[in-house]
Amino acid sequence: MPYYPEDSSGDNLRKLIRENVCAECGRQLYAYLDEDNKTYIACPTPGHEGITKEYQPSKWAEAGLDSLTHEAKEETMVQDLGEPTTRALVAKGLPLSGQLTRPQAREIVMEIWKDAPEIEVYKATALCADFGLHPLMRHIYLIKYNRYNRDRQIIGEDWSIQLGIGATRLIAHRQHRFGYKDDTPRRMTKEEGEKILGDDYKPNENIYAITKLIDMDTKAEVTGVGAYGNREKDPKGMEKGNTRLNMACIRSERKAIDREYPAEMPTGYEVYDERYADTPSGKVDTTSGEIVEEPLPDGVVEGEFTETAPSGTPDPTGVVETVPESELWPEETPPTQEQPRTEGKPAIDMDWLKESLKTLKRSEKVTATWLVNKYRVQGGLLKDVIDRLTPEQQQEFTKEILDRLEIVSNNG
Repeated sequence: MPYYPEDSSGDNLRKLIRENVCAECGRQLYAYLDEDNKTYIACPTPGHEGITKEYQPSKWAEAGLDSLTHEAKEETMVQDLGEPTTRALVAKGLPLSGQLTRPQAREIVMEIWKDAPEIEVYKATALCADFGLHPLMRHIYLIKYNRYNRDRQIIGEDWSIQLGIGATRLIAHRQHRFGYKDDTPRRMTKEEGEKILGDDYKPNENIYAITKLIDMDTKAEVTGVGAYGNREKDPKGMEKGNTRLNMACIRSERKAIDREYPAEMPTGYEVYDERYADTPSGKVDTTSGEIVEEPLPDGVVEGEFTETAPSGTPDPTGVVETVPESELWPEETPPTQEQPRTEGKPAIDMDWLKESLKTLKRSEKVTATWLVNKYRVQGGLLKDVIDRLTPEQQQEFTKEILDRLEIVSNNG
């Protein structure tokens, strides 16, 4: 059926027609009146249904701070992180965007969230390195919560790693072209709620949102439903414009992306809207809400914002398929034998590699996807992907496996 927008004002109709195309053929859309004088938007081709807006990442999503001018870059970093942390990161010459190595990711995470427990630093480092994410691009946040007893006395703290919805979109976009159907994410209509949720649709208890996602190449469609309960606490960032409906939309979008590309999304992380997130600097006291002034780190002095170009910064890579946290860096696994060396063109021993991947608890499919996105080669079975790598890339990949095996061995 054609799409009937709730807001049929001229401005909204023009906006929808400008930003969307026919979901089936990609042609321009037009506004029409039906027999009841209701406005709808449709393709001029009879029988075509649905409108689609293809996702296009912003300059910030692709380049982060590097998309800004020098002055804007300094202002943004100071606003997000505080001046001392900004000076420290710049002085160390750490990449401000792009793909991070594990040591780089660890150093940035530890600099931003200085009091985060080691286990959270460890998980955040793996998340950034394996999925091509960057804390300075607002992809991830480490959030600290005070733990209270029944008398509301603070008895400890808990930490949560949260993934920005922008990072979720970017991970999916690196591998696929996708779009949003029928002006979603948006508030779910009563008809949609009753059809999809049935007896579980309780509009008096929750705000519901819906996201209809479509793969632009395969035309595979999925629907994600998100809810924000009336009894839930107000979402963070309401003073900046965040709303309960927006949070429901974010939840519905994450569910839709997870359903469309289940093998490529990191799991087990709460999703948030980075536009309304608290500063990641850790300089806001979680009890009083006061700003805590930090002293400048040793060796860092007040002065002009200068940027040091990092050497050997890797090119941005794509995504890997979702792996449980325990599989990213297993804590207790016996070491395996060392990869045999060969003269001439590197040829990775597949038997050795398979045994090594078992030790690291990583599947061949996950590893193949990681290689495809890192080296921008054609996909396929792991052996086929490896055969497409250059000798230098095979050497680099072998070293990566050996380094991980060494860490596993040391942890064992």
